[in-house]
Amino acid sequence: MSKTQTLDQGAKGGVMGLFVYFAAKYDMDPELIALLLPLVGAALAVASSKIGDPAISSFFDNKKADQA
Repeated sequence: MSKTQTLDQGAKGGVMGLFVYFAAKYDMDPELIALLLPLVGAALAVASSKIGDPAISSFFDNKKADQA
């Protein structure tokens, strides 16, 4: 795994962690948090495939996956 992919996955994990933190802080129902977390992950994957390389769903790595 390249350094940019590691950074990308770490950033996505951080966004998901912030989502859980703020949802719990503002007393969102825990079942709703558990239901929405996969949707947040899917939204991040779709967004990163639109912005970066669609083959690896990376925000930061713009080269094609078969060239890596």
